[in-house]
Amino acid sequence: MKKILVLAILIASISKSGFSTTTVSGNVFGTWTKTGSPYIVTGDIFVPSGKELLVEEGVLVKFNSGKGFTVYGSLSCFGTESKRVVFTGASESKGYWNGIKVSGKAGLEYSEILYGITNIDVNGGSVTVSGCEIGSSSSYGIRITNTRKATITDTTFIANNYHIAQDVNARVILKGTITFSENNPYIYLLGTTLNQDNRFGRDDGLPVKYLVPEGVT
Repeated sequence: MKKILVLAILIASISKSGFSTTTVSGNVFGTWTKTGSPYIVTGDIFVPSGKELLVEEGVLVKFNSGKGFTVYGSLSCFGTESKRVVFTGASESKGYWNGIKVSGKAGLEYSEILYGITNIDVNGGSVTVSGCEIGSSSSYGIRITNTRKATITDTTFIANNYHIAQDVNARVILKGTITFSENNPYIYLLGTTLNQDNRFGRDDGLPVKYLVPEGVT
């Protein structure tokens, strides 16, 4: 009788924790919750135009090799300091998955984006990043191209090939404490021609280092 009672309590405890594994591919929208975590991405995923995906605190998302995430609509991640949202590869290897491509709009709070090729690629959209860790990409931590905008606040970049890459016609706004660890403590400029309409640096006047490759004039 005692054995049956202990087993019943154990089953109830497991059920109460509510954790499960959710496999996803294709179009995604709605809300991802901690009770559905971890989310295992087995095929490329997309937030369609006009749709929104909300990711709650504590959610873990693991991508299979070579898979990626494209946001045509809206992505909102609401992590906290103690319960972060994590996007990572199923294997902790640089470049294991393709990263998040933002053609729509994304807001990431207290999130970790790790082990992608380019962890966040803003091309045709805009992104706001706050309190995040972006690391271990095989290419760029964040890349912003095609006159688009990224606002980055209180974020740490670790072990990326290049932490931030910015098209000469894009806009990057840095706020608070931005930490570049381990290598390349600067923003890499992409493109060919600078002009008087380009804006660089921080609005608060603090210094920012840029790497200007040969051929940019």
